[in-house]
Amino acid sequence: MSTKPSISVIVPTRNRGGLLRTCLLSLTAQDIDPHKYEILVCDDGSTEDISPIIKEFQPGPPSVKLLRQSAKGPAAARNMGLRAGCASIFVCLDSDMTCEKDFVRLLAEAMESNLAWAAAEGRVVPTGGQSSPLWDAPANHEGTMISAATAYRGTALRRVGGFDETFPLPANEDFEVGIRLSAIGTFGYVPEAVAYHPRRRVTFATFWKWRSFWRFTSIIAMRYGVFGVPNRGKITHHPRLRTALAALVTLPTGRLIRAGRYGVHNPRMGLLAVSHAIFEFVCGLCALPEIMLSPCPERENYLSNEVKSG
Repeated sequence: MSTKPSISVIVPTRNRGGLLRTCLLSLTAQDIDPHKYEILVCDDGSTEDISPIIKEFQPGPPSVKLLRQSAKGPAAARNMGLRAGCASIFVCLDSDMTCEKDFVRLLAEAMESNLAWAAAEGRVVPTGGQSSPLWDAPANHEGTMISAATAYRGTALRRVGGFDETFPLPANEDFEVGIRLSAIGTFGYVPEAVAYHPRRRVTFATFWKWRSFWRFTSIIAMRYGVFGVPNRGKITHHPRLRTALAALVTLPTGRLIRAGRYGVHNPRMGLLAVSHAIFEFVCGLCALPEIMLSPCPERENYLSNEVKSG
C-alpha cells in the first residue's frame, strides 16, 4: 500500500545536465526511507533535453519527477515544485549542488522537532577553486536565508504566497521570501545538514551580470527596510539612495580592500582583483537608473495554479 511522501525535495534547474546528474546521485542516496520523500526536478526552460537524466533515476524509490515550464527564473521554478508537491516539508537544493547522505533527514527531523520553525537552513560549504577574491560561491555558516539548501514548512510557504516571481534572476528571491516567513515563524539553522556548492571563477562578465541584481536589492529595501538578514542593517530612510551607496561605495570598497590584502601575496592576481573592484563600481553606475527609477511591484499569491509533471 503506497503512502504519500512527507518530504518533497525541489531541484530547480536550467540545462546543467552533468551537474544535475551528480546532484540527483547525492539526493537518491539519502539515509532515509526512500518512500518518505520525493524529488521534483523543476526545469526552467532548458534548451537541452534533461529527460534522459531523469529516466536514469526512475522508477525509484525515491520517486523522481520532471516538471517543466518556460524560462521564468528560479523563484517560479520553485513555486512550480511547491504546487506539484504533496508533502508537508519542502527541501530546496540547487541543481549544481550535492549534499551529505543525512542532509534531508536532518533537516526534516529539525522541522518536526521545532514546530515554531517556518524554515530550517543547512550549512552550505564552498568547494573547489580557490578561496580568493577571484572565485565566488554561496556559503552559509550561520544562517543567511538562502534557499540553496533549506527546508520550508509547506503551510508557511502557502500562507505567504510562495516565492515572488517578479524576481526572475537567481538573486534575492530567497531572501525576499525569507523576510516574509520570518514574520510568521522562526528560521532555524542545522549546521549538521551539509551541502556543497562549487566555486566559480569571477570575471568581468560576472560583475556585468551581477549589476542587474541591484534592482531587486532596491525593491527589498523599499518593501522591508533591510539589506541583509532582518535585524541587521535596518533602513529607515531613503532606501533607494542607500542601495545606490552600497552599489557605488560599500561593495566596491570592500572588494578593493580584500584585493589589496590578497595582492601582498600574489601581486599579479591582486592587480586583477583590484581591476574587478574598479569595474564593480562602473557596474554600480550602470545600475543606478534601475535602482532609482524601477517600480516596486506588489506582492501576489503564486501558489494557486496547478502544474503538469513529466
